[in-house]
Amino acid sequence: MKQKARQDLVKPQYNVFDYYHKKGCAQFLAKHWLLEYITLFVVCLNTIWIAIDTDLNNAAIITAADIQFQIAENFFCAYFFVELLIRFLAFANKRHCLQDYWFNFDLLLVTLMVAETWIVPLIFNLLRLNEQDLANAVNIDFLRILRLVRILRLSRMAKLLRAVPELVIIIKGIGFAARSVLVFFLLWTMIIYVFAIVLRQTTAGYDFGTKRFSTVSHAMVTLFLSGIVPGQADLVDEAGYAHWAFWLILVFFVLLASVTIMYMLVGVLVEVMTVISSTEKEGMTVSYVATSLRAIMHQLNYSTEVPLSQREFRQLLREEEVDRLLRDIGVDVVALADTAEVIYEDFSKHGMSMDFTNLMDTILNLRGKNTATVKDVKEQSRVIKSVVQQTLQSNGTKVMEEFQILRAELALLREEALRRVLLPLETEETGQFPARSTSPPSTYEDREDGLQSPIPDEQ
Repeated sequence: MKQKARQDLVKPQYNVFDYYHKKGCAQFLAKHWLLEYITLFVVCLNTIWIAIDTDLNNAAIITAADIQFQIAENFFCAYFFVELLIRFLAFANKRHCLQDYWFNFDLLLVTLMVAETWIVPLIFNLLRLNEQDLANAVNIDFLRILRLVRILRLSRMAKLLRAVPELVIIIKGIGFAARSVLVFFLLWTMIIYVFAIVLRQTTAGYDFGTKRFSTVSHAMVTLFLSGIVPGQADLVDEAGYAHWAFWLILVFFVLLASVTIMYMLVGVLVEVMTVISSTEKEGMTVSYVATSLRAIMHQLNYSTEVPLSQREFRQLLREEEVDRLLRDIGVDVVALADTAEVIYEDFSKHGMSMDFTNLMDTILNLRGKNTATVKDVKEQSRVIKSVVQQTLQSNGTKVMEEFQILRAELALLREEALRRVLLPLETEETGQFPARSTSPPSTYEDREDGLQSPIPDEQ
């Protein structure tokens, strides 16, 4: 699952900018970072203004409100309408706007806002109606319900999730921890139910029991509100004044349900948030590296669809942009280049190639901050064993070649020695001396025994 998630992140991620025009004022404004930050500021300002409008504006329609409310509502409506129009004009193919979820979401909110701020007051003016006529024709409660539609504007705050990734991590952590939290709530309910029955039976006949534990349901509510949530001292003291046994039961309940279970829940939530945080950071890192590396390769005329050869891989690592990117994520580029031969040999053994997905896996697996696992140790042992075997095989081959050369030279020396030893014997039998221009004849004539032997330097 982790490998599949990484492969999904390595693939080109959806970016609405890819569907915009390449040139033009609309696409320039829609892509500009300043427009995004201004929109986030206006969203926050509109969120605060909704609270002010709810407290101080009692008019059913905008034209019946005070002038400051009319100015503010028209400003927000005009800004969001223009911002949506710019994004719409930026699309090269207009039907692609319906495939963007954020555009559809904003379109719904802007439509409701335009209907409330411009269309409804226009209809009232054309029909010469006022707020009193509307109140007489329609129930005022219905008008108040219609005003609650403004609460939908608060959903614009969801845009803050894109600007603040930490919010996404927290929300995902709450979602993933929901099952564990429900298990703890179930355990809480069981403990509360058991102690509610015990206290309902033991406190019967006491004023304390009548006040706090008159029924099982009443006892459960009392234990939850006064025992689980903060503020248990008053309940425990009151129980102690009634009877010492009640004090022991409630203290045991507080220690079990409020202290033990609560801290266990906090620990589970912290662990889940830690896991989700690391997972989200890893996902953002993978997405960032994949997007940046793909852009750099396209800029340097490297194809992301064709596997890289070992020479191209080494050349890619020499590029300044690639070196800076890999160092930013903690990859030792020199070590990566040194292990290129081992990596490609391993790929060839498994019938793999250095495509973009394997390139990303290789880069991400060689980050210095990665935690070593048993699998990594086994892989390292396998690589070391393979390198040692290759080295021994290479050295053994060289030694055998040297031995072959040495054996051949020894054979030549042996033949030469035999030839020089047998040569005098042959001349003795034939009585002839070989013609030697370099040997002086006096060397053989000075001997008294008449025997012939090689000259001293030849011996």
